[in-house]
Amino acid sequence: MSHTVTIMRTTTTSSSNAMFVNSGYLGTLPGLLKLAQLLLGAACVGVVGYYLEPGFYRYNGQKPELFYFLVSVACLVGTFCLLTSCLVSLTTATMISKTVYEVIYHGVAFILYLAAGLTLIIEVNHQKSSYRNDYDPYLAAAVMGLVMAGLYLLSTFLANRTYRVNKTMTRGPTIVRVAPTTGDSGRGIKCCCCRCCECLNLGYLTSQHGIIKLSEAMLGGLCQSLLVKYGMTEASAMGSAFHGFLTTASACLLTTSLLITCYVLSSNSQHLIRQSIFECVFNSVACFMYLSASSYMGIAVNIYLYPRYSLISMYAAYPAMTAVYYIGVIVGILHGADAYISYKYHKGIR
Repeated sequence: MSHTVTIMRTTTTSSSNAMFVNSGYLGTLPGLLKLAQLLLGAACVGVVGYYLEPGFYRYNGQKPELFYFLVSVACLVGTFCLLTSCLVSLTTATMISKTVYEVIYHGVAFILYLAAGLTLIIEVNHQKSSYRNDYDPYLAAAVMGLVMAGLYLLSTFLANRTYRVNKTMTRGPTIVRVAPTTGDSGRGIKCCCCRCCECLNLGYLTSQHGIIKLSEAMLGGLCQSLLVKYGMTEASAMGSAFHGFLTTASACLLTTSLLITCYVLSSNSQHLIRQSIFECVFNSVACFMYLSASSYMGIAVNIYLYPRYSLISMYAAYPAMTAVYYIGVIVGILHGADAYISYKYHKGIR
């Protein structure tokens, strides 16, 4: 007796462009802390930025407020990139926690916010009469800064504990190997016929990615130095263009410097962070910030400073600020190239 068997095939297709959101990360304590730091940091930036805006002509007398503002923006950008990376990638949160970056970043953010908050609260109470109607907002910002310092201190403690636990769990048996007599590993500092401090990953600084990172840091630091030395006296003329470029340079310089430090201290952290999407997110944000700030700065410099340059001899602000936005474009392009390289590394393309 014959019978017919029908075979049905089910094909399931998946799109490689699907977007996954690691929403469960917000249910963890590190995720909640980052979210609180992001929201409260945005409030700090908003309060100080709003009341600092009309006082560009008083920048020389508003150093505590300016320092607080730069710190809050720098930490806001760093926390935003960290939180975004952990949310859009299922593996980034795990990879980042196994590195020393979060320990260093949160520790530095704690110190900066503590210094900025204490400086501002002392200045506000010492010069209470000169603040007038701005006393309460600045006092509130200073208190929020101290709260932010506490949040970052807690994040530092949690990150350090997680890093130590992961380091202990991934530590395998001790294997003694005889180093080859030829070749250069690039680790440590070469002294005559031997190498010292081999725990440092100094070979990274001579790699392609290391050179790009150093270029970003040095050029960003140069922009910040020129802005502080030549642009402070003309801040009232340039307005928010000066303010925007200074915060951009400070924020990107902080994160770039911390990444370089992390990579030099730990080669394992270097590989894990570069495999995550964090570098791609940060460099994309930095590229956008630098290019937009440079465009705005170029318009402000040519509209407000060029007429003075044509009338006043030895007017150094115009050529210095012109150099700033030209260098800013170069740094933006470097961050864009870095974002592309980081994305390729994240996808496994070497």
